[in-house]
Amino acid sequence: MFRYLPGIVLVQVVTFTLFWVNRESSVEDMLLRVLLPAVIVSLVTALWLSALAGMESERRHAKLREEHASEREKLNREIERARSEVLQQASADKAHLLERTHVEREQLVRQTHKQLMQRERSLSRRANLKVGLAFMAVTGFGVLLLATNLMTLGLLTITTAGGAMGGYLFRWRQSRQALDRLSTLP
Repeated sequence: MFRYLPGIVLVQVVTFTLFWVNRESSVEDMLLRVLLPAVIVSLVTALWLSALAGMESERRHAKLREEHASEREKLNREIERARSEVLQQASADKAHLLERTHVEREQLVRQTHKQLMQRERSLSRRANLKVGLAFMAVTGFGVLLLATNLMTLGLLTITTAGGAMGGYLFRWRQSRQALDRLSTLP
């Protein structure tokens, strides 16, 4: 506001001086000697004040652009920081989810293994009972044959039953050792 005051005062002083110098002139002379120079001084002063206003506007515009640029940089830094925090959180969540999935998978494997072992033992007990009963029946038949004087056939039956029982016990022992090794796995 005060930047324009010297220009306004200058126009008034020049106009007043022109009127004071030409105070005793006629109206036609006054138009030429006062009005024409006053209009020229006013136009030059208006251009001068317009240039001052343009420079002030450009200075304010540059300052505003600089403020906006710094604010944009600040916002970009904040966005980048927030983005990196979100990415870190997502990475941590992913790692936690993978760990939890791994633990749940391990628990499921252990539980399934335990159920399979229980089922295997149950089936093994039933099979052992059936084999034992079959062995006793064949041995009993062999003793019956021996008792009825069919010595060779009775001995052959008892020997065959004993060999079958031995083979079965040998296979059962091997499978039992394999199951024991599997049950000690984590």
